[in-house]
Amino acid sequence: MATRTAAQRLRAKRTGSTHGHGSAIRSLATGEGIQYPSFTVAQLTGTMSAANNPRRIVWVSNGNAGAACLAVSDGTNWLRIALGAAVAAT
Repeated sequence: MATRTAAQRLRAKRTGSTHGHGSAIRSLATGEGIQYPSFTVAQLTGTMSAANNPRRIVWVSNGNAGAACLAVSDGTNWLRIALGAAVAAT
């Protein structure tokens, strides 16, 4: 049996509904990166209710004391995912 790549395994495991994330799953399956929707803190606390977006991940341009970060909704709050150091080969 031939060894499959990670993208091939992901394609093989994807079945049924994509729960509204079809484009993200297609991007992963083709080896492309995911581009998260971008918001500011004011937008998240105003129009993008955490309660209406449980388990959603977004890019927040100023969510880490003015610096960019990712955030995930736990159904009650938007929780910050701080970004680490820049990637480097060494």
